[in-house]
Amino acid sequence: MRRVSVSPRETEHLGFACARRLKRSGRGAAVIALEGPLGAGKTTFVRGALRAFGVRRRVTSPTFILMKRIAVPCSRRRNFSFVYHADLYRIRGTRAAQALGFREIFKDSQNVVFIEWAGNAPRLLPRCATRVFFQHGAREKERVITIRYA
Repeated sequence: MRRVSVSPRETEHLGFACARRLKRSGRGAAVIALEGPLGAGKTTFVRGALRAFGVRRRVTSPTFILMKRIAVPCSRRRNFSFVYHADLYRIRGTRAAQALGFREIFKDSQNVVFIEWAGNAPRLLPRCATRVFFQHGAREKERVITIRYA
């Protein structure tokens, strides 16, 4: 699916819609790999997805802390219990990323994992990961977003 977003709000709506499509599986966590240049809308997309899970707090990129774990409010727990938001911008390689505990996080089907800069650790991702690619568009706030569902 390829969409052109003309505003941050529209990018949030795409994140919201993506999160609503996620379903629990017996295979493990729902993993969404986000790739694209700086300022392309990855965190904005995650902000919209977290709204779908009922998270109302301010959403910022975990660039310096690497990963945040966010409890899904009880009213939305019919599908998932925790959302992990990771940023691998400062990580190089799968081994460094695995040190963050992804192997255990991926095993739990009650987890949703959003990974910004997922291309920095390509072998980390399970085959069933949804991939979201961001590109800057022709205009200042325009973004081209391609979603490949697993």
